[in-house]
Amino acid sequence: MAIHYPGVPFKGGRGYQRRACKRWGFAYRRTTNFRSSTTVEKLPEIRVYHKELRLIVSTPTELTPEEDMDEIWGRFPREKRVGFDQVPVEFIMNYFESTWTEKGSTRVEVKTPNDSLRKRFCTGHLAFADRPWKEQFPCCLVFRGKGLRISAAERAAYDPRVKVFFQPKAWVDKAILTEITEFFIEFEKSTSYGIEKEALWLGDNLHCQTRPEFRAQMREGMNATVKHYPPKTSDKGCAPVDNGLGAMWKAKIGEIQEVWLENDDNALKWDNDTMTASEKRVVLTAWAGEAWEWCCSGEEKRGCLRRYLEKAGAMMTADGTGDEKIGLEGLPSGFKYEFMHVEVDTEAASEDDMAASDEDDDVPDPVLTEPMLSSEFKEVTEDPAEMGLVDEDPDEPEGFEFVDGCPDVRCKKTMVGCKIMFRWDCGWAHGVIKRRHTKGEMYNWFVSYPEDDGSFSQYRHSLKVANYYNPENSPEGLWVVLREEPK
Repeated sequence: MAIHYPGVPFKGGRGYQRRACKRWGFAYRRTTNFRSSTTVEKLPEIRVYHKELRLIVSTPTELTPEEDMDEIWGRFPREKRVGFDQVPVEFIMNYFESTWTEKGSTRVEVKTPNDSLRKRFCTGHLAFADRPWKEQFPCCLVFRGKGLRISAAERAAYDPRVKVFFQPKAWVDKAILTEITEFFIEFEKSTSYGIEKEALWLGDNLHCQTRPEFRAQMREGMNATVKHYPPKTSDKGCAPVDNGLGAMWKAKIGEIQEVWLENDDNALKWDNDTMTASEKRVVLTAWAGEAWEWCCSGEEKRGCLRRYLEKAGAMMTADGTGDEKIGLEGLPSGFKYEFMHVEVDTEAASEDDMAASDEDDDVPDPVLTEPMLSSEFKEVTEDPAEMGLVDEDPDEPEGFEFVDGCPDVRCKKTMVGCKIMFRWDCGWAHGVIKRRHTKGEMYNWFVSYPEDDGSFSQYRHSLKVANYYNPENSPEGLWVVLREEPK
């Protein structure tokens, strides 16, 4: 009204709003999705991505000359198109949000182990293709810790359908991705498809996946081209795993967990929270392996996997057939998606599989900020009070002793540079206080820790007087200052 009738005072009431909505066909609805950008806003990037994918598929290479290319699938056979991604896995699945109770009950309680197990317990690394179950890539689980004290009995008890890795934060970093890739390369060599023909792997822009070293490892190990869909398009249909497989896998794990709890012995351990960390890891590999086999077995499930790939454009053909199967989320009703009319740099598109990416948002600069797993997973907590922490007391590092009294946590001169021990869920770790955290109220300091590859990462900590460790007065404390032993 203000646009069409400038200068005319107008104030619409509820009656006007109701009549206007009825006249123009508007309805009040609950929000279904929260997105930082809409699919329509991302269409230019997605169209360029699919056009480049068509050029990669249809352009001959030294490995696949024109005479060896398939008329439909081009460089990459249908069974060699792979989608891969990481999926957060909780130990307590979201199948306990509701339960049966008496009518009229106002308080409904469900007994479960430590509530921190509702957070990310480990990370699943999934890779799949349009293949039968026996030829499908095994699922990988990355648990917290370094894996140095894992007994041979526990390792032997892991489900054979699952490959287990360990990382201090249960995340896929450069070192873990290298190990997983080596495992996938050896597995691919054992399949009937082998590594002679070229493969196409589609993934997101996680920093360790965009490194030239990873691309070279994939190229040299299994003749694979790695192509990354545009940033922030995982929820728009471009991510094969996020198109339904990840959710289906986790939902099946939840169903298997419910069946497992029908056993009285299992239910007793569950209710009393007496399962050890080792038992949790072993049983989770069994759930994950059974769920993965269920997701990948049979023609019906294979059809689902094929549809997840088709929807993302992973089954792109060289001749253009099947383009109508690409299905983006969030487009207006009746919108016909097309991408062949956009202009792209053909030379850049053909070399895209080996180019380094500038998308580093997933892993910030370790000197400036701390890795933010919560930016990847809504379920992640960085609050130590919500984690399942170790129970044992810390051991004094060689050449150091614990300081009994807590320093002035408000004094920068006192805190910066202090060497400390901090209680994590995987054990006590040795770090150095680097700088003050000025945002929010929960955290107050950044602490630097060495990584396995020699680099350093900084993490936010809540270092308070109330949670300072003392073996006599505060054995449940989370941190303690170290000082060098007098010579």
